[in-house]
Amino acid sequence: MQPCVVELEDVWKVFDNGLVAVRGCSLQIRKGEFLALLGPSGCGKTTTLRMIAGFEFPSRGRIRIDGRDVTFERPQHRNAAMVFQNYALFPHMTVAENVAFGLRMRQVPPSVIAEKVKTYLSLVRLDGYQDRSPKKLSGGEQQRVALARALITEPAVLLLDEPLGALDRKLREEMQLELKQLLNRLEITVLFVTHDQDEALVMSHRVAVMANGQIQQVGTPDEVYEHPRTPFVAGFVGVSNFFQGRVIGSDPEYTVLETTGGIRLAVSGTAPVGEQIIVSCRPEKVCLAVSPDSSFFNSFPGRVTAIKYYGASSQYFVQLDCGLSLISMLPTLEVGEHRFQIGDRVYAEIHPRALHILREPGA
Repeated sequence: MQPCVVELEDVWKVFDNGLVAVRGCSLQIRKGEFLALLGPSGCGKTTTLRMIAGFEFPSRGRIRIDGRDVTFERPQHRNAAMVFQNYALFPHMTVAENVAFGLRMRQVPPSVIAEKVKTYLSLVRLDGYQDRSPKKLSGGEQQRVALARALITEPAVLLLDEPLGALDRKLREEMQLELKQLLNRLEITVLFVTHDQDEALVMSHRVAVMANGQIQQVGTPDEVYEHPRTPFVAGFVGVSNFFQGRVIGSDPEYTVLETTGGIRLAVSGTAPVGEQIIVSCRPEKVCLAVSPDSSFFNSFPGRVTAIKYYGASSQYFVQLDCGLSLISMLPTLEVGEHRFQIGDRVYAEIHPRALHILREPGA
């Protein structure tokens, strides 16, 4: 287990107007880890990032970087560097002057600065850009300059506030891979704030999902996607089908749920008989068949009502005979093979292990 570089302990942020932006946030970021803080706008993720950077102070709780309490220290006294969404490059400075700024503030000798600027511009593939103005650079090039400016100070943690948000989709996808490879190679600790679920899953070692100022789940991308713990995580990270109802049976392996639509579901995991629960299932775990399979615990008749074609896969919307609706995501078949059409009668089949019992935070 790598040592902890950043530690938040029961951190709260309440602004003067009474707005509670962050509620009891506790989080550890390990050395060399790329952790994504994922959540919708207004959930408190950028406020959390700014408190780690020192641009905001917590109302309660402690923040440590490299084991040192920095809760109320100014940004320049923390071993952290931040890349902002708009890059915040100085327009009156050249690329080299922008990259050198942090070292000049630390009064590093000019000869050392010149050598390091050359090294870090090469690292972000901007050799020969030293004398250019930031205004003459593309969005991707500006992002690289901002990254070099942050990395040159060799911080304990690099803080990224949606740095790819201003780029178009194609360039953003290219920069995701480039940024991930670069930061993994440098083995630097990174906290990356984003509202883009795909970006968080693709780039990070672990994801912390945040809503209403609280961290709802922390785990690897596959843990968060495959085994969401709360209704919010199941709905925000990807697409989910939800079922709500009362537990009518339980044993050490399965729980039987009677849903509000009147069907009975076998679900992996346990819950007390009589409890009202919510379970979720990813669309790609919902199989569609033309006839029922007696080996399936959960097989329900219905009709295809809509289809979305995505190339490699197709999304099917199914209205079950009981009145509930489901989404199924299936690979697109070869031409000539059977494909479901709107109006087709189908059986939606879900394995109990594909259904997960969800709990509200703190439950």
